[in-house]
Amino acid sequence: MKNIVMYDFGENWSRWEPIAGLAKKYHLDELISGSNGLIIKLLEAGNMSRGIKLTFKDSVCAYRITEEGFRLRLMNDLAAKYGANFYSGCTLFKVEKSFYLKWISEQSFAYDDGLPGFVQFSILAMDDFVDIISNYEPEIFFFEV
Repeated sequence: MKNIVMYDFGENWSRWEPIAGLAKKYHLDELISGSNGLIIKLLEAGNMSRGIKLTFKDSVCAYRITEEGFRLRLMNDLAAKYGANFYSGCTLFKVEKSFYLKWISEQSFAYDDGLPGFVQFSILAMDDFVDIISNYEPEIFFFEV
């Protein structure tokens, strides 16, 4: 039987509450990457007629989207490090000392210093996780469907 070991890349996760009045959990409704930047629409869990829209108007360094079932180790590690309710009551996070950011930096060759000024934003939505590497915060606003 394979032992499951908590991996620790030294990441520090914190809840990110950029605007007041956020719901605890959201579903990913839409992710659009194009000439208008990266646009992410999230709908409230339990009230699919309300949501928030995150807009990264300029380009972002990188982003990835992963189905929740393929991030079970992350969920396990977050619960072990921060407690069982850490991610269950929140959708938006910032990650310091990000493994994803470190990997992007290593892949670029040009940024041996680790991409100073860049941060990982993580969206732990219901069913989907989105990680974004950017050097600025997105515009965020509420919308009604």
